[in-house]
Amino acid sequence: MLFRYQRGYVYLTGKKVKVWYGMFREDVRTPEGQVRRRQRHVRLGTRGELPTRGAARSRLAELFRSSTPTMEMNFRELAERWQKAVGPTMKTTTLGHYRNALRAYVLPTFADRMISNINREDIQALLATQSKKYSRSALRSMRVVISLTLGWASDCGWLEKNPCTRIKLPQQTGGRQVTRTVLTPKEVMAIAAELEEPYATLVLFLATSGLRIGEAIAIKWSDFDGNEICISRRICGGNVDSVKRESSVRRLPVDSALVFRVRNQLWIFLSAFQLLTRCAVLRRLA
Repeated sequence: MLFRYQRGYVYLTGKKVKVWYGMFREDVRTPEGQVRRRQRHVRLGTRGELPTRGAARSRLAELFRSSTPTMEMNFRELAERWQKAVGPTMKTTTLGHYRNALRAYVLPTFADRMISNINREDIQALLATQSKKYSRSALRSMRVVISLTLGWASDCGWLEKNPCTRIKLPQQTGGRQVTRTVLTPKEVMAIAAELEEPYATLVLFLATSGLRIGEAIAIKWSDFDGNEICISRRICGGNVDSVKRESSVRRLPVDSALVFRVRNQLWIFLSAFQLLTRCAVLRRLA
């Protein structure tokens, strides 16, 4: 930032609560490296906090001393740069989840906002507004993706700090609440008894092993070692991929009777899952 001597200007506004604001000119850097000047207005504090004009000027002078160069970039451009640079370091499913959260929840509000003008109040207000129609899980995804993108901007030196740190989620939400029910062994056996193969074996295998569906349908003959199965891959979006995390690579003991059933049905697990997926899609479209 080029240094230019200036005192700025302070003014008092507001009807019920009088608030001091400061106006000054600052240099901003574009992503291409160019430096531009723009006029900026900042909130300094209420008249109760700053009773005199001199106190307001002193607060503005503190901002001058602590100010750092800002980046002239809107949130949409930041999100695109973040996905291009950081996306390849993530699992495809993880990146897809973050992309959906950006597209559906964050960009409609922040797309054209300059990242240097997004503060904690803006983020908290966004979550408060979205909480009226979305679940806590969706709000958590919003907070994570905002923190990741703005945190990356801070690491790149485009922001002084990440404004999304220690942001709390609203307590009341209006979205769909998911209630998970743990089935008893008797209930699992009853469900499997009503199914044809290979679905019956697949249900028993998932229930006893605790595998994710993508891990289960990626099992190969070579993964069996007696009554143990080595989990090292998954199928996601029709493509073979490594497991979600390094800690997900593991060996699991499986009952010998179930091992026999799984080995006999293994080659059609994937086809069965694909058929179920297509049926679910058709039901949603109908």
